[in-house]
Amino acid sequence: MHENDVDAAISVADWSSFSARVRASEYQIALLGWFNIVDPDWLTLALFRSGGTLNWGGYSNAEVDKLPETGRASIDFADLTKTCKEAARIIVDDLSYYVIAYQG
Repeated sequence: MHENDVDAAISVADWSSFSARVRASEYQIALLGWFNIVDPDWLTLALFRSGGTLNWGGYSNAEVDKLPETGRASIDFADLTKTCKEAARIIVDDLSYYVIAYQG
């Protein structure tokens, strides 16, 4: 192997087995996907909020925690969109996850 090579083993699992193994930190890297997500802050809350249900990496940022709640408190959908975009900018700057996208 060379200095920058990655040694990886690929496995496919059903959702309940996969999510249990991720929560138990049995993987160093995981790949999954979602579709039909229409709520702009659902993934922000689930993936990036401290203690979020899908925050398997343990990411924590007080500002990211606060922004979606601020947007949800408004009756104007534009406010929610704005706060989600602000949270996304912070998440990208923190590089809490490295996202690889493939639309095959």
